[in-house]
Amino acid sequence: MVRFILFGIFVAFSGFLSAQVVLDEGKVLYDITYDSLSPSLKSNMGYLAKDAAMYFKGTKSRTEMGVGPFGKNVTINDQDAKTLTILLNVFNKKMAMVKTDSEMVAFKNMMIKDSLPTEVIVTGETKKILGYI
Repeated sequence: MVRFILFGIFVAFSGFLSAQVVLDEGKVLYDITYDSLSPSLKSNMGYLAKDAAMYFKGTKSRTEMGVGPFGKNVTINDQDAKTLTILLNVFNKKMAMVKTDSEMVAFKNMMIKDSLPTEVIVTGETKKILGYI
């Protein structure tokens, strides 16, 4: 009887474990909402993206996003070739940029380096600016 119960448990769990599916091709659709925009940005919501789509197959992916009424942005990532291709169609002007992974890492590092302050001095001093302390 114990063997029968153990066999039943084994069959139940093996069926559950084999139900895991690996996706190697598909499409993901995004709806983009902006809940916490400042009042000044809410008046410009028509210029913001409303949706996006990502397509993937194997080691390649493609992301498409509208740039409001201005055009469309397409990003293609090829993990085999280690490249990122950005296609812009803004105001009917088409532009393309192809970058390797190493170029993107170097660009990211440059942006981080340029955006960080070189020296921070803590004074403990407070000031009232536009009514806020």
